[in-house]
Amino acid sequence: MNVTRPANKLPVRAWARSAGICLLSLIAGMGAGCGKGKVMPGDDAPVESPLHEGRSPVATLSQKGAAESKGQMVAKKRSPAQTLGKASSDAAPDTEALNEMPRTKERERWEERLSGAGFRQVKPLSSRSLSLRLIFPGGESAIFKPLLQGDSSGRLEVAYYRLATLLGVETVPVSVMTAVYPDRIDRALAAQGDEVSKQFLESVALDEKGRVWGAMIQWLEGLAPIGAEDARGRLDVVRLFSDERYRPLQRYLSDTVLLDYLLGNWDRFSGGNLYRFSNRPGLALIDHNEAFYRLNERQQQMLEDSLNAVPCVSAELAQKMRGLTAEKLKSAVEQTKWPGELLRPGEIRNILIRKDTLLAFIDSRVAESNGSDSWACR
Repeated sequence: MNVTRPANKLPVRAWARSAGICLLSLIAGMGAGCGKGKVMPGDDAPVESPLHEGRSPVATLSQKGAAESKGQMVAKKRSPAQTLGKASSDAAPDTEALNEMPRTKERERWEERLSGAGFRQVKPLSSRSLSLRLIFPGGESAIFKPLLQGDSSGRLEVAYYRLATLLGVETVPVSVMTAVYPDRIDRALAAQGDEVSKQFLESVALDEKGRVWGAMIQWLEGLAPIGAEDARGRLDVVRLFSDERYRPLQRYLSDTVLLDYLLGNWDRFSGGNLYRFSNRPGLALIDHNEAFYRLNERQQQMLEDSLNAVPCVSAELAQKMRGLTAEKLKSAVEQTKWPGELLRPGEIRNILIRKDTLLAFIDSRVAESNGSDSWACR
């Protein structure tokens, strides 16, 4: 099964039936039926509207993949590979790990450090987002993405970090919402030029106490390019999965693609958003203020192309995705001192719609493997 562009914009129930798959049968205990309508991001009321402009709310199966899945999804006995990320038939999915945000001492230290915001130096990074690099007295750094007037996209950095952590993907820098008095930043920026300072003060959104809220993001040290970037810094995800030189990164890449699809982060491979660690295994995922939004046709196609290139799936990540509910998503993003919403109700509903698409995609590919374990990342 490939995720492809829909030809006739079927609603969720018709999409599932056309593939010979009822999403309920794929996601044990995750609802009372297949598809119950479509929603508009950021809106509380159900609306007959796609997740992205001009597209169905879920990506449909290809005609070939649908035919194959009809014959293969009804196997009487499933191997461990065919139940990738699923619990046994006589046990409920193990979602205990989703009850609390996974925490480590290092993450706790960074969250506390970033919340304190006791910086000694400020360096401008972007004139568009007004992102700043703040340097702390001990030499550690953070990126501060302020909430601007009419632009609260900084909140999405923290939402992405929290949901990645919830799913066990620990390659996203620690991010927290923090309030800073702008005069502290203004004094540092004024030394670098009046225009920089003026732009900051005129653009940021202030709360009732005169503070500016924003995402304070851990500055990651020891990052290096992947090594496959073109002249503009872009990456070809198909090449990354097919080239033997990048096989050590395959599982990390697979987790990244699935997470980005789930959270609607379409520009991972456009340049400057994916690095490898120079001193340990793994990838560093940065810059997520484009996630969760309504996608246009090109952006949705980019996500689908990346997903169709995935050669394997982590059983652990698949199982955690199966355990996602609206309540667990809300709980994960409510843990913040910021009085606003990290994710709006429509954005949470869209995650659950994408989750159904992902699980249908995973289960169909596993069925196509005819019982082998070739779809489990090692």
